[in-house]
Amino acid sequence: MKVSDFLKVMFLITTMGVLYIHLQMNIYDLAYQGKRREDKIEKLAENNNIMKNEILRLKSSDHMGRQLLAKENDYKFLGRNNVVEVEETAGNPLAGLLALAKF
Repeated sequence: MKVSDFLKVMFLITTMGVLYIHLQMNIYDLAYQGKRREDKIEKLAENNNIMKNEILRLKSSDHMGRQLLAKENDYKFLGRNNVVEVEETAGNPLAGLLALAKF
């Protein structure tokens, strides 16, 4: 075998080896990118759950009641002297409402 044929074969083997290594590096790089994206998705899902809980807490009646009572307003809880009793008529259940609507 001549030296030129030997160099051609070695160049071909070296080129194939470099291409194989490059492909393997791309495979590992894509795997790491996928892992980073999965981690980011998990963090976003966790933040989404935290925000949902916070929104539900802010919309809760307990929170809104505490905000209303924290302000310096004259809100009072109903007592027995603030209760209005309405009698139901025997004939038509809507008759009582109609009577109240006619001032």
